[in-house]
Amino acid sequence: MKIRITDEDIEQGVPCSPSRCPVARAIRRDTGSTASHLTVSGATIWIGDVHYRTPPGAFDFIFDFDNGDPVVPFEFELGLPSRP
Repeated sequence: MKIRITDEDIEQGVPCSPSRCPVARAIRRDTGSTASHLTVSGATIWIGDVHYRTPPGAFDFIFDFDNGDPVVPFEFELGLPSRP
């Protein structure tokens, strides 16, 4: 599934907030998720009880955004859930 981080996601996103960062906002919107638990970290994206590996481009974006570096809208593919 393609996830699109927009200018609005960047403007409204909260640095160092796993549930309110631009990537989390975009995932919630683009997947239509109503999960009460949706968090994004450098390594893992959790949507409810399902976890996904954070793609490299999203990892770099999160790192830059959290450190106050300039970021621009981008897209990434959210792959299949990871297996334990």
